[in-house]
Amino acid sequence: MDNHMFVNYGQNKTRLFHSSDTAPIIMDLRAKLHTILFGDRGHPGEGRKVLIRSMIDYCVCVKEEEGQKHREADPLCSICKGDGFIYRDYVATAWKSLIDIPRGILDAQGVRLPGMIDATGFSYYFEWDVPITKDDKIFEINLNDDGTMPLNLGDINHLEKFQIKQLIILRADNGRVEYKQAICVREGY
Repeated sequence: MDNHMFVNYGQNKTRLFHSSDTAPIIMDLRAKLHTILFGDRGHPGEGRKVLIRSMIDYCVCVKEEEGQKHREADPLCSICKGDGFIYRDYVATAWKSLIDIPRGILDAQGVRLPGMIDATGFSYYFEWDVPITKDDKIFEINLNDDGTMPLNLGDINHLEKFQIKQLIILRADNGRVEYKQAICVREGY
């Protein structure tokens, strides 16, 4: 018998891959994402530094007045900057991709015009151990001129702010978390 792996679908056998032994080849998705983010000897990393703002508790500026159904934050609050939460900031490395959301621009025949997209949706992919939740915010940040992080988190300039709409925790066999995907929209757009 040759050293090929087969799947038996009734009478038909389908070859999946060639192997020197009969053990299946298992890909470590954690290691693959780590290589994409940080690179290896042959490839530079494609990850980018982002600031994650983790919401901890309601800010003191949040007021619930009589007759209101929802709490409202003071947009001029110096503590929460209008978010309504006390937060903790930390820096993580992520891989970012655009979610192609077609615009509603149609030609005279009702066909969508090519190349017209609404670039408000993005996916951020994080390593399995990044402590991120759906209530957190993601900020694109400016690095120093030499590409390093500022020494103080207060010195980081925010470029864009993203709200997480869906957080997907991808698991492999036996429930092991492989990586996390945050589907976001740009705030204020």
